[in-house]
Amino acid sequence: MNATQRSKLAGFLQCVHNRITPAEAASWLALHGWEVPRALDAFFEAAGNGGETAANRSRRAGGSRPVAGDDSWGRASEALFRRYATSMPPRRLRAPLRVDKGASGRNGAAAKSNSELCMTPEGVLRFFEELQVDPMHLSTLVFAWAGGCRQSCVFTLAEFQRATAAVTRPPVADTVSAAGTNITEEALWLQLQQAFPERVLHLIGASPQAFRDFYLFAFEYSREADTQKTLNVEDAKQLWALLLGEPGCLGLSISAATTTTPSTASRSWKYLALFMEFLGRAELGHSGVSRDTWAMTLDFARATQTDSDDQLASYDETGAWPVLLDEFVEYVRQHHREARPGEDREQSGARATR
Repeated sequence: MNATQRSKLAGFLQCVHNRITPAEAASWLALHGWEVPRALDAFFEAAGNGGETAANRSRRAGGSRPVAGDDSWGRASEALFRRYATSMPPRRLRAPLRVDKGASGRNGAAAKSNSELCMTPEGVLRFFEELQVDPMHLSTLVFAWAGGCRQSCVFTLAEFQRATAAVTRPPVADTVSAAGTNITEEALWLQLQQAFPERVLHLIGASPQAFRDFYLFAFEYSREADTQKTLNVEDAKQLWALLLGEPGCLGLSISAATTTTPSTASRSWKYLALFMEFLGRAELGHSGVSRDTWAMTLDFARATQTDSDDQLASYDETGAWPVLLDEFVEYVRQHHREARPGEDREQSGARATR
């Protein structure tokens, strides 16, 4: 097993709360091409439907460790899901956002057969309202990312269970002692209430890469249709204000960002207010924001966060930045000149006397 596979194995075990052995987890991953989202989908499907696998039958015959098919957590999470789920035609669901094209083709039949019962937008809204979570809060988008949701405001059973597993914790430390513990629907509901918003937000503050993955997910998740290659301009503005205003979005964890003396990297983007002002005045047309522009805006924000003069001095004019960001740089520098005209004249005179 190489380093990448070991990392995927650790991530898989964390998502399923170590309810199976590492060997069994490796079997799930190997069976699904070491693609963690596909393996988790299959695992939680088995947990919800009482499905039997060779690994489950082996454990059932030879030991007391809980397995997916008879796990009380799986039953409790499915019961919660069914509170808010309703029938939805499979054709309305998008292809998985976290699966490559080849995997999507191999997994297509299974996805179609298991996608009829879903939490629709009405059910999702009711779920968050009863949790007493503002549906517009950033944590609800993070919850969708944790579940690998394929369509905005829609959860399949596997997506809901994956998201719930990511933000809740088992009541005891190890799965052997958990064998006799019955996790009820009410207990799981309480764990979810306790997870919002801090524990949920921690998922994207764990590392710069975690936030980047979430940031890119937000673009795909917010598109109005699969055929739409760009993000609606107004939607992009709202998401940029929300995501680039998040403490720690440019480098450090949420916990580090909330200290009394946060570093530059742990704060929200220093140019965000000017960027939103610029977007309000810019002629963006009706073409929307492309995925490349969306992705590079985060790179740009991180690259300019450490500027000492508030004039984007670190901006590389020879770099292949999108036109939108080139125009923003000019806007910032013009804003600086208009805000400090006397200072600029003094600097020009000083340079002339040298």
